[in-house]
Amino acid sequence: MHRKTISEFAMNQFCVFSHCYELCELDNIKCSKHRTRCVCRVPLCTNIVFSRQLCVRHGGKRSCADPDCGANARSGGFCSRHIQTKIPRFCSLEGCYKVAHQHGKCISHGGRRQCQEKGCTTHARKNGRCHRHREKNLDEEIDYEFYPQDWEEIASLCQPNIVMLEESMDYE
Repeated sequence: MHRKTISEFAMNQFCVFSHCYELCELDNIKCSKHRTRCVCRVPLCTNIVFSRQLCVRHGGKRSCADPDCGANARSGGFCSRHIQTKIPRFCSLEGCYKVAHQHGKCISHGGRRQCQEKGCTTHARKNGRCHRHREKNLDEEIDYEFYPQDWEEIASLCQPNIVMLEESMDYE
């Protein structure tokens, strides 16, 4: 593809950036869309700066750390193809090969979150409660006074509406 030279910008008054064919603002080599952007510091390059005054092509974005790959790096210095999966940490106690949770220890050796219930030392699994005390949170959230205790009570709540409807329909 044809790259624009400096003389073309002056003659045609097009924006300095590659693939932009908007007209320049007065006394400027950039269009209104690109007026705040910088040009790559490599001579004759008309790409937008990505980082360190360089475009992506000239090193503004880091490359993959894999020696045989030239793709752009993402997290951890590798591209999406070569990214390394997290290796699980193991318990710091010698001879234990369980996965560490907190403080470099497994649940058995003290790396657990303790249940919020007073006097309970069991591992908290969800919402700060252990398996035995998990129901306590649910019981506190539900207002049982609002709910009818049996079906007869539910039926009695519905009956007056039906009766009122029948009374309002007068067939005379």
